[in-house]
Amino acid sequence: MDTICTLSKKKKITNRVLLVLMASLVVMMVYDLIVRNQYFFLIVEIMMLGASIDYTWRNLAAFSRVSFGASDLELTRQEISRREKRVSIPYDAIQALAEIKNGFVAIETGEKERFIIHGEHNTSMAHGAPERTTNILREEILARSGKEIPVRYL
Repeated sequence: MDTICTLSKKKKITNRVLLVLMASLVVMMVYDLIVRNQYFFLIVEIMMLGASIDYTWRNLAAFSRVSFGASDLELTRQEISRREKRVSIPYDAIQALAEIKNGFVAIETGEKERFIIHGEHNTSMAHGAPERTTNILREEILARSGKEIPVRYL
């Protein structure tokens, strides 16, 4: 069974830095509200905090390892409680692959369920670039099942 680790060291560092910045943002919000009585900056800080929480939530919810079996795709992620969550998706159930902003890839199944994994892509990469995570997944699925999976690029 071949395995791809999709969580890069860069994303781990980004998530840790973002957690530290979110903590300082909360302190700044309290300071602006209590000491300075400035509500304009409080609104801006709340919007920034919302975007940071969204990115952090996606980063924690995304699967970090993809294993290719004979008949299915197995996704694995580390839970906060240090347990591993595993999901098996048959190759026949995969309908499409879609790139999502901030470097994530969605695997869409026939039941319109989406499984999000970490991905490597940016706008400067060509759509057919072999280092894009979507292209790696598509080629591996094609080699194992013979099924051509459509890809939606950013």
